[in-house]
Amino acid sequence: KKILIIHDSFFEEFYVSNKFLSQYYDPVLLHWSKFENMSKYDVKNLLKEYEFIIFESSIDTFFESRIFFLENK
Repeated sequence: KKILIIHDSFFEEFYVSNKFLSQYYDPVLLHWSKFENMSKYDVKNLLKEYEFIIFESSIDTFFESRIFFLENK
C-alpha cells in the first residue's frame, strides 16, 4: 500500500523511519511547501494515489492553518 507523508521543515526522518515503513508500505515524503504550491487539480490527483496520507506538523500553531488550507483545495 502506498503512504504519503506531507511534512514540514522540522520533520526528521528518524520520526518515521523510511526503512521501517518500507517493510509495510511504499512510502513517499513530500515537503509541505511543495504541497502548498500545487494546484487544486494536482492536489486532488496526488491524494487519490495513496491509501494513507499523514500530515505531519511539528509546530502546533501551523497545524490548524494547514488543515484549513487543505479544506480549501
